[in-house]
Amino acid sequence: MNSKIFKKLKDKFFGKKILIAGLGIAGGGAGAVNFLHKLGAKITVTDLKARKALEDSLLKIPQNTKLILGKHRLEDFLNADYIIKNPAMPWSSFYLAEAKKKNIPILTDARIFFDFAPREKIIGITGSKGKTRTAYLIKHFLKGRYKVLLTGAPGTSVLSDLLKAGGYDWIIWELSSFDLENIKKSPRIAIITNIFQEHLNRYSSFADYKNTKKNIIKYQIKNDISILPDKSIFKKWAKEIDSKVFYFQEKNIHSLTSETSFFAAKKTAQVFKIPEKEILKKFKNSKALEHRLEIARKYKNIVFINDSASTNPDATIFAIGKISKFFKIPFFKIILICGGLDKKLDYKELSRRFPELKKVILLPGSASDKIKEETQNKNKNLIEINSLDKAVKESVFWAEKGDVILFSPGATSFNLFRNEFDRGDKFKKLVKNLK
Repeated sequence: MNSKIFKKLKDKFFGKKILIAGLGIAGGGAGAVNFLHKLGAKITVTDLKARKALEDSLLKIPQNTKLILGKHRLEDFLNADYIIKNPAMPWSSFYLAEAKKKNIPILTDARIFFDFAPREKIIGITGSKGKTRTAYLIKHFLKGRYKVLLTGAPGTSVLSDLLKAGGYDWIIWELSSFDLENIKKSPRIAIITNIFQEHLNRYSSFADYKNTKKNIIKYQIKNDISILPDKSIFKKWAKEIDSKVFYFQEKNIHSLTSETSFFAAKKTAQVFKIPEKEILKKFKNSKALEHRLEIARKYKNIVFINDSASTNPDATIFAIGKISKFFKIPFFKIILICGGLDKKLDYKELSRRFPELKKVILLPGSASDKIKEETQNKNKNLIEINSLDKAVKESVFWAEKGDVILFSPGATSFNLFRNEFDRGDKFKKLVKNLK
């Protein structure tokens, strides 16, 4: 534990009335509660979900935590010294707006981390897709030369790592758009993997979403470093910042790892003067990550791929192309299981790929309804199924030797599952139990 950081945090939060606005089900809210308990804060948790829905998260926090569940009360927001906002709660919330009128500070896990962690040690990664794999690869490439902390993985709170952050040479931090919404600092080294339409149910426009992502480089200063895709939009952004900019280009690689993640991580390692031979050797020995084009099982000469972390149509389009190249099979040897809840995204381009596939099995949800609308129910490949269990069985029914069954939903999971990781775990369990 870093005693200097702990003292500063305790000076700020000890004895303060703190409202955790949104405990959530992913684990991040529970991490924030436990962190603030250590600092001696007086904590109240409020969440619109009922106790039963939050059961897993409630088991992770102290039993004496004050809870207001199934609703929000304005009095809790107005009586707090600080509000810690969960990423799921939009800044447009009525309760936050009323708190702002009273000048009550509204913070996020990311804002606290940036305010107290050593910024000069932070390597931040953002993008619409590929953040987690890029972060893992950078850690893998730097390991052995530097003491590295990996933080910010989905379903965790960065606050859990804050007190030990000072003991590392570098902190590799995966930053979502929600993390970047309220920051006033940028990392010492900032990496953007890509940007395409995502979370448009949360942002007013694609431009609004892109501007939020831009915050990762917006506050950089001279001698900071940005690592960006070699594309016109990012070259335009580079003209607006003072940091040193390096661009990465993508080439085909024979791996289920995305080219974006590999070349972004490789460029970062090269900035650290790590030889290419060493980078390639470490990449060859790197492990696959769960739920990201993960080979779940090979069964009767059929390969099952778990790509449950695909939560937008562009990710599914990428997965189809990647599977075709990696396994050297035509599209009509791919059976796709997809669908779920929509985030106001465009499914036209994905729907155009469907006639080339062997079958497309749709799980229920608003994104699936959008897909059906796009195809006007004319695509004979399309099969609607009401559960993942039945979808797996249906895919096996149609599969032949040499086929790949690709579970790449291209949508969120909350209508049927707790999150995309729960969704992927259930898919793998179903596939494992096939007989």
